[in-house]
Amino acid sequence: MNNNYNKTITALIDEFEAFSERGVLSVMNDRSYLLLLDYYIREEIWDRAFEVLEHALNNYSYSVEFHIKKAQLLSKIQKFEDALQVLDQAKGFSPGELAIDLTRAEVFINLGVFEDAAQILDGLKESDIPQVLSNVYVLESLIHKQQNNFEPIFFTLQSALQLNTRNEQAIELFWATIEGTKRYNNGKIVLKELIDQDPYSYLFWYYYGHTLSYLGEYQEAVEAYEYAYIINPDFEPAYKEFAELCFELKGYGQALACCQEYAQRFSMDSDLLMLTGRCHQQLGHYDKARQFLHKALQIDPMDDEILFHLGECYAQAENWESAIWYLKKAIDIEDKREEYFASIAEAYRVTGQFPKAEIAWMEAISIAPEVVDYWLRYTRFLLDNNQGEKALELLTDAEEDAIDLTVTFARIACLFHLGHRHEGLFWLGEAVFEDDGLVNVLFEISPELQNDPEVIRVIENNQ
Repeated sequence: MNNNYNKTITALIDEFEAFSERGVLSVMNDRSYLLLLDYYIREEIWDRAFEVLEHALNNYSYSVEFHIKKAQLLSKIQKFEDALQVLDQAKGFSPGELAIDLTRAEVFINLGVFEDAAQILDGLKESDIPQVLSNVYVLESLIHKQQNNFEPIFFTLQSALQLNTRNEQAIELFWATIEGTKRYNNGKIVLKELIDQDPYSYLFWYYYGHTLSYLGEYQEAVEAYEYAYIINPDFEPAYKEFAELCFELKGYGQALACCQEYAQRFSMDSDLLMLTGRCHQQLGHYDKARQFLHKALQIDPMDDEILFHLGECYAQAENWESAIWYLKKAIDIEDKREEYFASIAEAYRVTGQFPKAEIAWMEAISIAPEVVDYWLRYTRFLLDNNQGEKALELLTDAEEDAIDLTVTFARIACLFHLGHRHEGLFWLGEAVFEDDGLVNVLFEISPELQNDPEVIRVIENNQ
């Protein structure tokens, strides 16, 4: 929520709860009651929500909207008979209000009385009001869902949105259906059609971005998220999706600019502070990166990712003592993240704590044996510390487990390092014949082999 909303809702909560504590009937305008009601429902504070409704109905006793809200809330906590009685009261003073019939159908659906709900909805289909018909289709989709009849839901909600592009419940349910059924291609087509129908629907652009992202069309997804928050500058989820996706695409400047814009409009949580810090980190602004990461840590001191990135920042500044301290803290909280162990292994190596480095490398490899880079970095570590036999044994086991052909080239480098030239040349020919594109692995581990005539001859003969 944006800062203006936060200030408004905080002031309303303080005012209302002050009235409540004194046992005095609050007097507010209807919009204030609705804001309070939506807040308490969203936070699932049911007793306060009912209290707000009681005050609102005392001041606006003939408000259909508040009666409907009360019925929906009663239905949500499974007091269905009470919900129907509230709707009967509302029907008494506003018999022609179609929203009452829609809510009655919704209560019947929640109650599982689908025939009664369908009968009401069939009657409402005679309406020529698009918004009413749109809601009819939404409720029909809920019946299909509860009856485990999933096939029509996509098309029912599509019809609901074509009738009313601003039906937020339909949009949310439509996205849930796309995601639940993995119909991303169909969803992309329909959402694009809906955007053509209503180009200023920020929610269409937002979920269009989700769909494109799932389809791997990342740059187009970035643009869709940007349209969403340009259309509605108060819609904070779009900022987050835009910034996070830009970061993943290595667009660190774009991500940072979005985080800064977000900070001007909303309260920063630990995730956004961490993302801002990581953007600065990737851009080489290490002092600023640490500042934001420390702010994030103040909000959530047990977040292992924040601690890890702080450790990396201190490592980049060559403050190894602090780097190791933060990395150890991260590992204490979460000891199943291979990158944490790889990072602390490097810190131990630089500071000459070789036994600890070796243990950390083994932990990283045991957690993620499929990450070949860890095998290679650990191999170089062992060779640099005159443990060639251990490196060879390690890579032989890895090769037998068929982890990756890259490991074969690393094992060949170990053979040369140990002076087993004949064996090394033989296996080099076999490996190059199978995949000559990985020969650079050999040279990364043993750069001196680039100038070895026999090695070059074997490579050229088997390419």
